[in-house]
Amino acid sequence: FSFIILILLSLVLLSICLIDDLVSLPVWVRLFTQISCSILFMQLGDVSLINLGALLGESEIILNEYIAFIFTIFCIVGVINAFNWIDGIDGFFSSQVLIALIGMIILIGEISIIFLVFLSAILPYILMNLGLFGKKFKVFIGDHGAMMIGFLFAGSFVLLSQEPEIRPVDTLWCIGLVLLNAFRVMWKRLVKGISIFSSDREHIHHYFLDLGYSSRETLIIVSFFSLIIFAIGITFSILEIAESISFFTAIGIFLFWNLFSKSIYKKLKTRQESLQSSK
Repeated sequence: FSFIILILLSLVLLSICLIDDLVSLPVWVRLFTQISCSILFMQLGDVSLINLGALLGESEIILNEYIAFIFTIFCIVGVINAFNWIDGIDGFFSSQVLIALIGMIILIGEISIIFLVFLSAILPYILMNLGLFGKKFKVFIGDHGAMMIGFLFAGSFVLLSQEPEIRPVDTLWCIGLVLLNAFRVMWKRLVKGISIFSSDREHIHHYFLDLGYSSRETLIIVSFFSLIIFAIGITFSILEIAESISFFTAIGIFLFWNLFSKSIYKKLKTRQESLQSSK
């Protein structure tokens, strides 16, 4: 029943975001819709992120009902926008969707009819988005499609994370690079004192594009990074490595990317300065 509610609400979100794509609604309308859909999903589906697992040691972290309510909204809205933020180059969004789907299948331990239907629906888009049928048949997901899929994944992972046989931290690794990019972008925008919904070139794919790599080369690089992150998390899950180790490893990867992206930024700045001095 909860999943049916999730699908119906995703269609509501899709409709509002489609209108936004057509007439450019204010940011607050989009945000209000995301929060409203999140609240309705939690209330009608009777689900929220109460048990976070043993992230800091052996004892499980159990949130207060009201704190869990706010935290769940933050997580769902965050994942919705995180998926939208990776829709920057052909194939990047679809590759992350595939990895997330594979991760969900591994965690659940079976391939359900829902996964097959979703895969059948998304596969034509992936092939056409990559241009495998030629430029004439190339398609793009758009903000409305990206946010709808982001909402579906966010709600699905909330449901999965509260299942007794699935550790909450393991669901994070299924969308590891998506979250990594989102945390980095939000952090940089907050440091600059600008809105987290502002446009900039702080996304992971922008770094490699600005270094001179083509879109296809950038896709290969970021997909490789994504697969490494995914493999680490799934290995932790299969081997049942302590949740705290898994959690702190994820934080370590974020810190590594933070330092790595700074070094890339310095290279770009040096390159720009050398170009200007040569003119």
